[in-house]
Amino acid sequence: MAAAAHSIEAIIARFEPAPHVSNPPLYEEISELRKVIQRNATKIRTNRGGGRHGHLAITMTTAEYATIAPGTPFDEPQAPALTLNIPAGTSQVQAANMTSNYKMASAEFALFNNVNDALKQQIQEAVPHEYLDDIRDEYTGLSDHSINDIFDHLFDQPSGVVTDEDVEARRQSIEEQKYSLEEELAIYYKRLQDFKTYAAQGDETISDANLMNMAIRHLRATGHFHKAIRDWKDKQAAQKTWANFKTHFNKARKQAQQEAAHTSGSTFQAANQVLIEQLEAKMSSKMDAIQQENQKTLNEVAAQVQHVVHKVPVQPLQPHAAYNIQGAPPTLPAYFPQSFPPPPYHMYGANGQSKEVSELKAMVEQLTAKLADQTTKKRGRGRSGGTKYDPNRQRTKRLYNNENYCWTHGWDCDKDHTSATCKNQATGHQVTATRSNTMGGSDKHKSLVT
Repeated sequence: MAAAAHSIEAIIARFEPAPHVSNPPLYEEISELRKVIQRNATKIRTNRGGGRHGHLAITMTTAEYATIAPGTPFDEPQAPALTLNIPAGTSQVQAANMTSNYKMASAEFALFNNVNDALKQQIQEAVPHEYLDDIRDEYTGLSDHSINDIFDHLFDQPSGVVTDEDVEARRQSIEEQKYSLEEELAIYYKRLQDFKTYAAQGDETISDANLMNMAIRHLRATGHFHKAIRDWKDKQAAQKTWANFKTHFNKARKQAQQEAAHTSGSTFQAANQVLIEQLEAKMSSKMDAIQQENQKTLNEVAAQVQHVVHKVPVQPLQPHAAYNIQGAPPTLPAYFPQSFPPPPYHMYGANGQSKEVSELKAMVEQLTAKLADQTTKKRGRGRSGGTKYDPNRQRTKRLYNNENYCWTHGWDCDKDHTSATCKNQATGHQVTATRSNTMGGSDKHKSLVT
């Protein structure tokens, strides 16, 4: 059962699928494939190399692995003898121990080789075969080459070679992309570390000090890390490691985010106030346009009314139908005839005007009221704290400075509006009513007259 659990097929079943690379393979594709192979190597446990990274050492050089697991080198297991030779005279206990150790060594060696072969099989399935033919043996395949040698060969392909121009282009991309406060620093750090690896493939060494100087330029450009940068520069040289750098600025980012959120809130309020003022200005302009359009419509309807009024003579009230509120017949001017034949009531209303005239006048009154209502609402609008529109609010100032009076409309009328000239008379209207003798007429707006 143990042997079956450590077979090549069983090991591959535990691996992450390897990505296929194009033809020809590009550097980025080869690099990503290598990362997947390395992650898969860590999934098969072993006590060698510190026991924390599985068989990762298979995929890299001794120096590279030393940076991952310092002080715990990975010693590859050696092939045991084909058969166990127990010397004559060995005690039964010693022979049992020798047999147990032999089996453990054989199993460990077999596991190491199966992991190695499984990883190489993934590589061969992911890479077009012609790019491995130069190092593949006709009989033993890739068994004579380490995984690290295989990737070195792939990176040496023309399509996988990183030139000085490639490194410079990647550096420019890093400088242009820089860093923004919204991005997680872990992602930004990885971008820098990937650039370091990429430059090394092009035979250019990027030190940790170079990475930190590049990062400081980008962090300073955000405008949120000035204090953290000063504190970092004040540290002792021995403390300025890449690991300490990441820890230091991870803490600084939290403070920078809080400060940015506060600044952003204040900026938002100011921008919001400007937006409100702009909207109010647009609304005021729109209301003015609506008022002008309504006034134009009102003038057109009024002109139509005047046209009809001139064409249809206004019939005075009949004596038998015109009584004031005291029950007495009205006193008519001398130039009015005292009697007329009764008009046909299908043509004229009770006030002696044609139905067409009455309807047009009613339309004028409605439009006038609507226009006044919109004007009042517009004047009542404003920013918070201003006077709001109140439909029940009484007028506090006179509109017309004259002595005119209308029995129907009261004490504040325009220059052409009197009891005698009123064109929209209420029932019982007295055409001779004046301020000195209102004849029981309206007291509307009387309080405005001084």
